[in-house]
Amino acid sequence: MTVLKVTLILWLCCLTRQRELDVFDYSDILSIRKVDTEKEPVHILYTNFYRRFQDDHAFNKSTISRIFITSYNFATIKDNTFDNFPELVVLNLDDNGIEYLPEQVFAKIPKLNYLGLKENKLKTVNFDVGNVEILDLGKNRLENLSNDTFSKATKLTNLELDGNSIGSFEPLTFRGLSSLDVLSLKENKIENIPRDLLKFTPALTQLYLDDNVLQIVDPEIFTYTPLLQTLSLNHNKIATLQPTSLSTLRNLKTLNLGGNKLSTLHEETFKGLDQLLALHLEENDLQHLPSATFQNLPHLLNLQLNNNKLTELPVGLFSKLKSCYNLDLSNNKLVELQDGVFAGLQSLYKLKLAGNGNMTISQHAFDGLSSVTILTLPALENEDLKKIEAFQGLQEVTVQGINLENVKIGNMRFKIRYFDVWNVLRV
Repeated sequence: MTVLKVTLILWLCCLTRQRELDVFDYSDILSIRKVDTEKEPVHILYTNFYRRFQDDHAFNKSTISRIFITSYNFATIKDNTFDNFPELVVLNLDDNGIEYLPEQVFAKIPKLNYLGLKENKLKTVNFDVGNVEILDLGKNRLENLSNDTFSKATKLTNLELDGNSIGSFEPLTFRGLSSLDVLSLKENKIENIPRDLLKFTPALTQLYLDDNVLQIVDPEIFTYTPLLQTLSLNHNKIATLQPTSLSTLRNLKTLNLGGNKLSTLHEETFKGLDQLLALHLEENDLQHLPSATFQNLPHLLNLQLNNNKLTELPVGLFSKLKSCYNLDLSNNKLVELQDGVFAGLQSLYKLKLAGNGNMTISQHAFDGLSSVTILTLPALENEDLKKIEAFQGLQEVTVQGINLENVKIGNMRFKIRYFDVWNVLRV
């Protein structure tokens, strides 16, 4: 016999007036507004946008795979509300004002993979998430995470804790998370990270700590995360990086350090990051870079240095970046581009230099940039452009940000596109 699985799109609704429940339980799952039948698993969507009460309809709990109960108002959930949902995979309880959850409320959902609890009022995590792999606790009221908070969540691969008020951790907070792949702690109040915090997350590949108040990066933090591929530290208060701060991250692909307070970098800051593909250093206070700063990044594709305070670029700074595709130096304080300053950038496609004021461009500054196709320059007068012999080092470029109408440099003539904003230079 063929068993027909039913797709229930259930808008579980309120009475004619919006109810505010202290406790949500199974009886609240029986207000079904619409039922559709297809060869799909069951979906339940419960939201306070649908308020017309309907008579209860019986449905088979064994076929339900997804439940969405969002934008409603209840403080907690009765312990056995979700018992006997053997096929339930996704449970979304976002934006309900939940303050407390019984310890075993999710423990009897054998196939539950995703649990969404974002935008509630939880202050502690004291409930068992069973076999859940993805847990979203963003925008709650978590402040301090104690030892063994997630010790029973051994299946977790993705943990979202963004937008809380977390300021501190105990050393064993993440004990038990041996399968964790992604950890996001953005928009909290984290000042420092205990050295052993990540000791129990050896499988971690992505760590997001953006928009916190970190001032230092302790090299010991990453001793236990050899597989890390993405480290995001944007918008903190990091002023210095020790030469060995990141040296253990041999598999790192993306490093985000934008929006910090870095004023300079040691020439060995990025030593050991042979696999790095993207480096974001924009919106810092960088004034000077040693010529060997990027010598250990042979595979780097994207380098963002825009919105800093750089006044010069030493020759040789980019000599080892043979794979670099995009270089953004816009909105700095560069006064001169020396001959050969971009040597080594043989694969560069896009070069941004706008917002650097009255910058002098030496005759051979662009030598070797045979692959550059998009070039953004500061605002220059036509007469100044005619004196720039450096354009002879380019081949065919779309120039953005200056008016090149009727400008002729040697045998080159600029053709205007898109209302003098985009221009084409052919050699």
